Amino acid sequence: SSSSSTSSTSSISSTSRASSTSSTSSTGSTSSSDGGTGSSSIADAEVQVQGIATVAATSTPVASRPSKLPSELVTSTPATNSASTLATNAADAALLMSPPSPSQAAGPMGNGASSKIVVIREGSTSKPGTNPALDFFELLAKFQPLEIVEEIAVTVVIIVVLLFLWKHQDRVIYVFTGDDRIHGTLGDLLWWGCCRCCGTCSHDWTRCFTRLPCCPTGLYGANLVRVFGTFVGVATHTIEISNIVAGDLPYKERGNFYVSIECSANPPMVTSVLENKPAKAAHFGEVITLRVRESPLEKNIKITVFAMDVIGSVDLCELHVSCMNVVQWARDTANPVKRFAMVPIDKTYELSTPPWIALEFGFPYYDHRHLEGFHNDGNTVRTATWAGDGTEPWRDTDMATFKHQYALVDTGGNAIQEPLEEDMAFIQKMRLSVYHSVRCTSCLIVVVVVVILFLRLYSGSCYTHYYVLTQSLRGATGRNTTPPVATAMLEATQAYCDQNFGGMALDPGTHPCRPSFEQVNYTCTHLPETQRKPSAFVDLTSKGFYGIVEPLQCVPNVCTYFHYMAAWDRTLFLSCFVLFFVNVFCLRPCANQAVEVCRKRLVNQRNAGLRRRAMLPTQTTQSRPGGTYW
Repeated sequence: SSSSSTSSTSSISSTSRASSTSSTSSTGSTSSSDGGTGSSSIADAEVQVQGIATVAATSTPVASRPSKLPSELVTSTPATNSASTLATNAADAALLMSPPSPSQAAGPMGNGASSKIVVIREGSTSKPGTNPALDFFELLAKFQPLEIVEEIAVTVVIIVVLLFLWKHQDRVIYVFTGDDRIHGTLGDLLWWGCCRCCGTCSHDWTRCFTRLPCCPTGLYGANLVRVFGTFVGVATHTIEISNIVAGDLPYKERGNFYVSIECSANPPMVTSVLENKPAKAAHFGEVITLRVRESPLEKNIKITVFAMDVIGSVDLCELHVSCMNVVQWARDTANPVKRFAMVPIDKTYELSTPPWIALEFGFPYYDHRHLEGFHNDGNTVRTATWAGDGTEPWRDTDMATFKHQYALVDTGGNAIQEPLEEDMAFIQKMRLSVYHSVRCTSCLIVVVVVVILFLRLYSGSCYTHYYVLTQSLRGATGRNTTPPVATAMLEATQAYCDQNFGGMALDPGTHPCRPSFEQVNYTCTHLPETQRKPSAFVDLTSKGFYGIVEPLQCVPNVCTYFHYMAAWDRTLFLSCFVLFFVNVFCLRPCANQAVEVCRKRLVNQRNAGLRRRAMLPTQTTQSRPGGTYW
């Protein structure tokens, strides 16, 4: 193979040199006759680049000469090429050296001027990376350190800005919202979304089961869903902190102290300010109620002791406690009081002993009204007084009776006129009736529209399958088709009819690709026994659900149903739209206007009664303070 390669190469080179010499002489004579117009620029050339260079010349008209060499004419022939590659090069050279046609021999001026195309085959471009030095210099030329430095600098600046915003997130949030925190956590989201059904249900109906006589004392009157939520850590426990004592505070002899407690995403709760109390032991008499979740995702409780100055306050020491530990300590009734060592804020203050704070954790005990088991529907007021005789200290009163017993007064103790609770309850019931009526009507209209739309799409999908099946059975493609017809044949028939008859105004029934409704309905009612019954939404179930969901079978006479629904499409959907428009933009405003008229009528009646009582010479009975309102 090496000997044949050498002989082929030598023959090609000698032929190329001879052709080049003859072309040079002819070109020289032509250029001299034309006055030397630069024809010598395309003289013969012989190039040697890292291997064997093949030079082929051909006589081609100048007008037809391309501005650039075609890519298929410029190939590489390295010195290590095989015999097959050299044979291909020889064939290309022979093709290029073929004599030109008479039409090509004449130049653009008709004087027979010609030019040459030099085809260069060089081995340096055949295999990238064959020369490491050149590759290195190419990479070095593409290397732009300034752009890399700019990208690194921008990345560093962005990271620093994000860290700064995260460090001072409370101030950033305050700038945009006016508050120093976002009152929402992952636990709130889980409780609202999963347990409360996105806020649509409070599950207070479960209290009817917990009020049974057989219910345990710990669950009596409780919301079962909330009890489950507290068990899994998405609902909050109610924890009371009492017997608060702070001692050995890093402060001078006496000061005005108070305690701040931050829990979850709730606002901070503070105690009253102790005035001129010793820093050795400061006793706080408040009972602070916390709402915490027994979850590792809950943020720690932060307890801080402050000393109030003339201007501002100084935070002395702080403590961070896990919410899960707090719930466990509340269950420990044997040792409810815990004394914690606090961390001083001012590290330069010389301490004789670490500051501490004593806290007692427990479940609701000091709430005499028992609000944890109280189901408040908004119409009941619960008050409590400590009797000391073992009876229930609370008392439930309906809203109307409570307002009659305790008159509304201003800051000076003077009675203020307010509407009667009975009238407000009546108007509220009317508004709720309007709201629920409009909401139910809107939901009913939406359900009707969805059902009609589904039936229309279902019948349309079945009719389309029967339509294509009719095309195939009637020989739309020119071939006699006998059932059962394969799915591929149905798809091919549909594609054939769409491609050859799409957009043509053919009357139904004049061609197999355009069957009439009667023909499709005949196929629908007289389906061959061997043919599989069509299904609806086949493409959706196969592509959208990957065949996991079975398509819906077409019911009998579905083509007739489709024909009827297609004739009433616009009427049905226009009627649904009109009903929805009337319900939202006509019925609801009219109902609200009726409620407003009823409210004004009640106001006028109450005002008229007050005026009649005011015109009487004497009042024999005491009347409840009240008068005009709204």
